[in-house]
Amino acid sequence: MRVNGSSSLLCILLLCISASVGLRGVAQVDRSGLSGTVTDSSGQLLSQTHITAVHNATQLWREAISHANGSYDIPELPVGVYTITFDHDGFKSVTFVDVEQVIGRTRTLNAKLPVSGGEEHVVVSASSEQMDTNSDAPIANHPIFRLARK
Repeated sequence: MRVNGSSSLLCILLLCISASVGLRGVAQVDRSGLSGTVTDSSGQLLSQTHITAVHNATQLWREAISHANGSYDIPELPVGVYTITFDHDGFKSVTFVDVEQVIGRTRTLNAKLPVSGGEEHVVVSASSEQMDTNSDAPIANHPIFRLARK
């Protein structure tokens, strides 16, 4: 049986393709992923939350920001143990320690951020003076109404 040059070339090409596909299946995956949802203490979704994942052994870190639906995703993390911190203005930071990332798996880590116990500010506009409810003066003499007539 005689094989021409184009058939030999086709056989070699098919052999190379099947070998490369087979090697891809044998290659070891050395990464993991982290995803989840960020909410406040009442369950409302929090967008724009800053998430930091720090690899404990190397101190290398990756960051993400939660989307409008509160979800976040940090793909392709090297395996290992991490400290994960969630920060959002107006809320207390939440930190998870010793989060183990396993080869080839995406861990779901949801975070619930409590409202910060910081100072409360009440803004009162200059035109909203306190009304004297004990006065017999007619309301038309109140400074707000006098300004309106000018």
